[in-house]
Amino acid sequence: MRDLVQVRSASVQRVNVKFLAVATSVEFNSGIVRGSGPCGLIKWCYSAARFAKLPFLARATEAVVLTNNVSQASLECRSEARFIEFDPDFKKVVDRWKQLNYTGSNRHRRAFSGSTLMKWQLFALRDYDAVLFTDVDVDLFLSNSGRPPLQSSHAWGQLENSWTVHVGRFMRSRLQLLASKDTHAPINTAVMLLKPSRKIFDIGKSTLETRRFDFQRGFNLSGPPRSIMPWAAMSKQLANRINGTRMGRVNTWNFVCGEGDQGLFTYVFHVLMQAATFTYPTQDDGFVVDHFFSGHKPWRSKTRCLQYFDFMHNNDFMHGPTRCLQELQTKMECLLPGLNRTACTRCNRLKQKSSCIMPPRCPPETKWWVL
Repeated sequence: MRDLVQVRSASVQRVNVKFLAVATSVEFNSGIVRGSGPCGLIKWCYSAARFAKLPFLARATEAVVLTNNVSQASLECRSEARFIEFDPDFKKVVDRWKQLNYTGSNRHRRAFSGSTLMKWQLFALRDYDAVLFTDVDVDLFLSNSGRPPLQSSHAWGQLENSWTVHVGRFMRSRLQLLASKDTHAPINTAVMLLKPSRKIFDIGKSTLETRRFDFQRGFNLSGPPRSIMPWAAMSKQLANRINGTRMGRVNTWNFVCGEGDQGLFTYVFHVLMQAATFTYPTQDDGFVVDHFFSGHKPWRSKTRCLQYFDFMHNNDFMHGPTRCLQELQTKMECLLPGLNRTACTRCNRLKQKSSCIMPPRCPPETKWWVL
């Protein structure tokens, strides 16, 4: 950590960020169950550590894991990374938010959406000039076995261009957040580039401290989305994108994580800050990752993406025996070609989809623009 900090005062020739975090957030419950998100941490850390060493980043980057359980996270993340505990005061605010009871909610949904709110702590990471955040179900380098592309490839050129051109523009601008939308929410928080800010962190924290929310009027009971969006301050393009989501079409805060991270980010950046410091990716020869959203997560029993597990064959992949590693190995083995009857029977008994019935196939709709 010390030599990384010293880089901040050094002359950085190619990267346009003095000190960057490539980060994720993962919460461990009392036990890890099959198909759970924390198991994605194994590959995430493998790829993030290699991302941090890209030559054009000039050693000004480190992988960061936000978590409620550093000891458990360090078992699954064997690559070089910095582990940061959830802020205890902010965690209390989020835990109280989870206890809200409003029409249409249920305990399971509140628990899941509430846990995603810990991403807001990213704005408190003021050790860094910028943070590239990705969920653990985001694969940075799917097509190259979890490692950065070859320097002679077009993909390398896109990656380098992203960090020497696009990120430079972002850092010189007044923008605080760059993220994509999805069919449900104007801001999907799975992949984000942001600038830490105490002011923004405090705005979000204060919003949660009110403990006022319902699916009709949203955060602080401010009102239905269409009635409180600053349409006059928005570009037509931004307004059209918002109206293309479930939130905009149905005029409701009842969308995926509408009471969680995706609702809070939308409320703060689009409503309170009037969309003045937010933008969407340009998709102009930028960096593309694979986001295995919803049911596409590679470690789930019904998914057939064998390519995701290629990194486990790399000579530089080292990982001690853990329950998550065992789950990934079992899933990979069931997707290998040419399985015999005994192996097919075993996979069927484990309720794992296998190559016995149809060949492996990664979902084509996972491509996700970063910049």
